[in-house]
Amino acid sequence: MFTTSSLFLAAAALSSLVDARPSLVTRNYPKAGVECDLSKATLVLPQGLANLTAQSDPTSFVGFAFGVQNYTCTDGAFKSDGAVAKLFDVSCMIVNDPHGFAELPSKAIELWKKAPAEIDTLKVSSAPGLFTTSQFQGDHYFPPNPKAGEQPPIVPKWDFTPVGGAFHGNADATFTGKLKGSVVAPTGKQDINWLQLDVADGKLGKQVYRTDTREGQPPATCSEPGSKISVKYVSNYWFMGSSLYY
Repeated sequence: MFTTSSLFLAAAALSSLVDARPSLVTRNYPKAGVECDLSKATLVLPQGLANLTAQSDPTSFVGFAFGVQNYTCTDGAFKSDGAVAKLFDVSCMIVNDPHGFAELPSKAIELWKKAPAEIDTLKVSSAPGLFTTSQFQGDHYFPPNPKAGEQPPIVPKWDFTPVGGAFHGNADATFTGKLKGSVVAPTGKQDINWLQLDVADGKLGKQVYRTDTREGQPPATCSEPGSKISVKYVSNYWFMGSSLYY
C-alpha cells in the first residue's frame, strides 16, 4: 500500500526534477525574480497530428497540470463532465532543461496515481516536494457556458487570478476556449487526447494547446446510469499570444 511516508519519498524523487530548479519559473516571475528567453520555447507537434496546426503566436506560458477528468455514465458509456486541475509554471524548463521537461509527465503521473485520496487535485499544490508555491500558476475548470442554452453546456477555462496565482486579482488573466482540434495522444489511447483551442474570452492567450497527456481516460463501458467518476491525469498546457506578462 502507498503510505503517507512513501508519498514523501516519491515526492522527493519528483522534487529532483522540479523543486530544485529555480529555472523552472518563467521570465520575470514576480515571486521568484527568475528570467528566461521564451522566444526559444516552441511547441513542436509530432508528425501525423493532422487536426492540430502549428502555433501562430509566440509562447507566453507553459503550465504543468495535475488534475482529474470527470465523467458521468450515460447510455452505457462515460461522457465527459470537464476537468479540474492545478497548473504549475514550467516555462523555463523547456529552454533550460528540455530532457527533464520531456520526462516530467511520465514520472509525475506515477506519483499522482499513487497519492492517497486526501492528496486530491485541490490539495496537490501543498503536497510535499511537488512544486513550490512560487510556481503555482492557477486553476483549470469547466464553468457553465455563459451563453445560456448554447452548446456545449460547460466550457474549458484557465484562471490565473486566484490567491497565490500568477496574476492574482487581474480579471483579464483568464482563457475561455473553444475547441479547434483534437487528436488521439501519440502515447496511446490510454491517455486523453491532445487538443488545440482558440480563445473565446480572456487575455491569457490567443491559443491553448493540451499536450503530453498521461492517463485520464474512463473505462470503456458503464452500467449505472448517472454514476460519476474522476480519473487522474497530467498534461502540459501551452498558452500562445498572451497580452499579459509576468
